[in-house]
Amino acid sequence: MKHLNSPVKNWDFTDIYDLLINVADAQRFATFEVDTGVTYTGLITQLDKKEVRILEKNGTSIEHFATVIPLKDIVCVDVNSIDNNLFLHYLKQKQNYDFNELKLVEIYFDYTFDDQFGNFVIGKVLKYDEDNILLESLNELGQVESIAVIARRHVAHVTEESERLNYFNYLVNWQQKNHSFDPDNLERSLNLNGPIKSITEVIETWPDDHVIKISDSIYHYPDRLGLIADRGDEGFDLKILTEYDLGEISDHNYDDLISVDLAGSEMIEMQRFIDHK
Repeated sequence: MKHLNSPVKNWDFTDIYDLLINVADAQRFATFEVDTGVTYTGLITQLDKKEVRILEKNGTSIEHFATVIPLKDIVCVDVNSIDNNLFLHYLKQKQNYDFNELKLVEIYFDYTFDDQFGNFVIGKVLKYDEDNILLESLNELGQVESIAVIARRHVAHVTEESERLNYFNYLVNWQQKNHSFDPDNLERSLNLNGPIKSITEVIETWPDDHVIKISDSIYHYPDRLGLIADRGDEGFDLKILTEYDLGEISDHNYDDLISVDLAGSEMIEMQRFIDHK
C-alpha cells in the first residue's frame, strides 16, 4: 500500500471539499462515515460545496443511482483502504473471474435469532464426513482467517455458485500472488490427517489456558472467544473474552454449537494478549 499512499500524502487540501476534489480526480473508491455512524462506500460522480454524490458499492457491483451525502455530515473519509483498492481492481478484471475455479463455498446456518438470518462464512472445504465439515474460512480480504470444525446438523444451506464467490476467487488469487494468503501460518499449524474430530472431542481435550473460539446457535451473538472454565457431560462453561479482558461466563450445550476453531487469527491475537497481560 505504500506506493498508493505516497500520492495521497502530497494532496493539497484545507477542507473536506478540497480533499474530495483530489479523491474524485484520482477516481478512487472512498468510504465516508457520517455523524450518525453510517458508512457509505463508492465512487464520486458529482461534487459541490454542499454535497457529494457517489455510486455506492453493493456487494460485488455498483449501484446505478447516486447516493447524496451532505458535506457537513461527513466526519471521516477513508481514501486508500486495501479492501476498496482490491474491489476496484476486481471490477476492472472481472471477466477473468466469472466462475468458482477454487471451489469455494458460502455456508449458512440455522441460527435461533432472526436477525442472524443471512449470515454466512466463506471458505474452502478441506474434508468432511457424515457429521462434520473441516473448513478453511476466509476473511473479507480473502486471507485464511481460521480452520474450523462445523457441525453439519446446523448447516442450513451451502452455495457453490455466486458472484460473491467469484469475487473471493479473485481475492484469494491476489493474496497468494502477493504471499499474504495465510499471514498467521494457520495451514502449517495443524496436522489435518486422520478423521475429523467432533466439536465435543475438540472441546473435551482443549487446554484450559488456551483461547478458543466457538459459534453457538442459540445465542444472540453466536461467535464467542474465551477460556474453558468447566466441562460437563452435555456441555461446558466459557469465560468470555470481551474488549481484551475476561468477563462473564456463558454456558453452552454441545448440541447447540455450530462450530469451533482449531486455529484462527483472532485466537492467536487474544492468546498473545493474555500471555503478556
